[in-house]
Amino acid sequence: MTTIAVCGGEMAADTQVTEAALTLRGEKIVRLPCGGLAGGCGLYGEVRRGLAWLQSGGKGKPPKLTESEILVLYGDGRMGSYTDKWTFMPFRGSAAVGSGAQAALAAMNHFGASAEQAVLAAASVDPNTSAPVDVNRVEPVKAKKRKR
Repeated sequence: MTTIAVCGGEMAADTQVTEAALTLRGEKIVRLPCGGLAGGCGLYGEVRRGLAWLQSGGKGKPPKLTESEILVLYGDGRMGSYTDKWTFMPFRGSAAVGSGAQAALAAMNHFGASAEQAVLAAASVDPNTSAPVDVNRVEPVKAKKRKR
């Protein structure tokens, strides 16, 4: 699987992709049109289709997520995840998904780790998570100027 962590406007993900007996490297985080970020864990093909759909602004029918989860940090500060029904489940504080989520959450919530440090901590105990780690920061939505 993988580990995706969010803390303080930062999203981090390991780059390990496991397919049968192969271990490959892949991107698991994309930038959204709103300046936010989305990262996915689960079946890599499903995740890539889901991330592409979110990157397109959610146009058209959403792809199926049968065994995957996508963690989203929007530019306006909202955070949550999408699973099989594309229902947004909101989170507060720091968050993590994937096979190393428990280790990552412990690192962030109890030891003050950044999202990147949390993914590296998860990699030390989860065989499905490994470095290098991709790290991105959300680009906050800029307030529109009002006309007087």
